[in-house]
Amino acid sequence: MEAFCNLLLLVLFVAVMILWIAALVDSDGKCHLEDCTGCPYRHDCQEERRRKDEDC
Repeated sequence: MEAFCNLLLLVLFVAVMILWIAALVDSDGKCHLEDCTGCPYRHDCQEERRRKDEDC
């Protein structure tokens, strides 16, 4: 049972890594949110600065 659980954790880890790498490959590096409420870069968001520069 312990070996099965360890194998299951290993398979889960590999699956998460594959999905993470695929998401990085598919990303264009730009924010596609309409507002910056969900931005992880709250105080240094390049997309927010670009939007403010376009509005001026």
